[in-house]
Amino acid sequence: MNARHYLALALAASAACAQAQSTEEPTNLLVDGSFELANQAAGTWGFYKGSPATGWYAVGDNSLIELRNNLVGTAQSGSSFAELDSQSANSTMAQDFATVAGQTYYLSFYYSSRPASDVYNGPCCSVVPAESNGLSFNVGAGWTAAPALGANQSYDNVWNYFTTSFVAASTSTTLSFMATGLSDTFGTSLDNVKVWTDTPPVPEPTTLALMVAGLVAVGARVRRQQKSR
Repeated sequence: MNARHYLALALAASAACAQAQSTEEPTNLLVDGSFELANQAAGTWGFYKGSPATGWYAVGDNSLIELRNNLVGTAQSGSSFAELDSQSANSTMAQDFATVAGQTYYLSFYYSSRPASDVYNGPCCSVVPAESNGLSFNVGAGWTAAPALGANQSYDNVWNYFTTSFVAASTSTTLSFMATGLSDTFGTSLDNVKVWTDTPPVPEPTTLALMVAGLVAVGARVRRQQKSR
């Protein structure tokens, strides 16, 4: 293999390394997007007010965040997920995060109509009607309804992925979610909420150093071979 082949291989490896770095999972700007920090015990549910210091917080005196750990459905990410129709009252929760005015951001989350349950869905029925479900979100420009889902006749969450983009208006943005179905304690499940920028991740310094060192070594080899001719 001649020097040109070595140089071509090094350049190809460097490009592949850079491409792998650029496709890494983007950094989530939210705290506890998968609702794990409360350490809800397996197979149980609980109600939380939360606080801005810990990420999510309930908005309004009557609002509560219900967390379930693989109960009446399994989580999309981790073991816990949220529901905002708690104790017969539709609730709202929010989280504040730092932004750059004019910067484009992306929001994504998974949501599911409440699963069927012969134990936890009340005396009327195991399948919760579609009108009991409903979820809207707000990133500072008004409320937007997530696409409506039908009744969930299965006994597990059927997670639907939703994503959108928005432009930040200030140095701080508030993301809010609100239950919009019937206030009957049987609402939409929510999990794996993420906000990220459209800026590609920068290769780590150690990766860049290895790339440069490889190219330098190949260049030195090429020069030595040229002098020996």
